[in-house]
Amino acid sequence: MEAKEKDEWRYWQADLLMERGRDDEAKEILHTLMQQRGFYPMAAAQRLGEEYTFRIDKAPANANPALTQGPEMARVRELMYWNMDNTARSEWANLVTSRTTDEKAQLARYAFDNHWWDLSVQATIAGKLWDHLEERFPLAYKDLFDRYTSGKDIPQSYAMAIARQESAWNPKVRSPVGASGLMQIMPGTATHTVKMFNIPGTAARHSSWIRIPISTSVPAISSTCISSSAITASSLRRRITRGLDACAPGSATAPDASTR
Repeated sequence: MEAKEKDEWRYWQADLLMERGRDDEAKEILHTLMQQRGFYPMAAAQRLGEEYTFRIDKAPANANPALTQGPEMARVRELMYWNMDNTARSEWANLVTSRTTDEKAQLARYAFDNHWWDLSVQATIAGKLWDHLEERFPLAYKDLFDRYTSGKDIPQSYAMAIARQESAWNPKVRSPVGASGLMQIMPGTATHTVKMFNIPGTAARHSSWIRIPISTSVPAISSTCISSSAITASSLRRRITRGLDACAPGSATAPDASTR
């Protein structure tokens, strides 16, 4: 996809057009953008003061017994019971891959209902079930996030969003560089944060579950991420501005290559 076709580019292009008094052009871009699914389409609707609506699909609550009572599912259940998440994911992937889209939706819902959050997410990805928002973005481990974000200067929803993005709710996932846990904290960061905030229990440095309090205690976690997003948006706005200036009436300058 070309850069100028991306939601982010189009949103900030409309923003700059509004700054220049070209409201009709900006509103046309925002109206088109808000018909899609995503963060910038939602922001476009808010900018226009219009209600943002999107489709939400949901699989039947009761999956076909042929899907849930076979030997493959029995293995998944047993592995999840013994907290062997990564092995369960391999079994789950084999089970999901060979199924139809409708069956994948049923499996995603079955995993969701059993609180197998990472398997629910995995099934929606395998089936490209982008409108199954509940199964794609389950509010997993909410009691833990309630507890460990309480009294801290970080929204619970923000902490959960980081966990969903970093681990897709797989508590046993480990990155090639050693980050682990739901929020993918590096061992050195975990050790430093445990000492700084006197988080009890030496297991805190290694437990995927206890890494939630570590992650939500990392200094300036929210300001750092927000600053990074602001820098990205600022850089994009500058690129779009160069393109708009180059294309303005009377301009003899061709658009910068990065804006074409």
